[in-house]
Formats: sequence, structure tokens, C-alpha cells
Amino acid sequence: MFPWGNEWRAHALRWHGGDRREGETTAPVDAYPEGCSPYGLLQMAGNVDEWCADWFQWDVYRHYAAGDLRPPVPGEERVIRGGTCLRWQRHHFRCAMRRGNDPAMVNVHYTGIRCAADVSARSPAFREAPEA
Repeated sequence: MFPWGNEWRAHALRWHGGDRREGETTAPVDAYPEGCSPYGLLQMAGNVDEWCADWFQWDVYRHYAAGDLRPPVPGEERVIRGGTCLRWQRHHFRCAMRRGNDPAMVNVHYTGIRCAADVSARSPAFREAPEA
């Protein structure tokens, strides 16, 4: 449910419901090692919202489930994930939580970009799919 597992850990991320004194500011990426994912990724929840490459379409998963894997067509909102430190409800930090945001209306102090790359077969993070 969350990047670190299914149990809520208030101390694993920067969020407004945590330390009210610090909750309205961002933190260094490595400030919350308790929130590390099993893949070694930090700050996948909390701290800043993160832009994703795809355009927001509210029913996109319904299309994917039906076998239509085409990405959403360009629109007016980009997908945001992660949940900024200004958020205070736990469900905003779920891995499945996504929302749309108009790129022209971004809060640059609380929005980031997560850089990612395909994992090569030589990388230690790469795991072969088990044979059926």
C-alpha cells in the first residue's frame, strides 16, 4: 500500500500530519530512511509531489484492465504522485494514489521530478521473472 509496506508509518515520510513544526517544509531525500522501499528508493511518498510523464485520465486503469494499454492522450493535466509535505491525510501517500495537476498551476516549492531509467539485465536490481 505504501512504498515501505502495508502498515502506516508516520515517521517514514515528511508530511503535514507528522511534525507540525517541520511539516510545511521539504527535507533532503535521505532524511527518512525508514520510508525506503524494498528496491532502495527513498521519498516515494511525502516531501514533494512528483510529476509523471503521462497525462491524467481518471479512468485509465479501466482501459488497461480491458487490454487497451495505449497511454492517455495529451490533455490539460499531468499525473502527480507521491504526496507533498503539505498533505495530511494518509491516503494521499498510497502508492496507487494519483491525481491530475495543470502544469501551469504548479507549486514549484513542493513539486519535483523523479528521474528513472529502464533497468538493464546486468543491474543488481534486475530480477528475472520466475518461470511458470
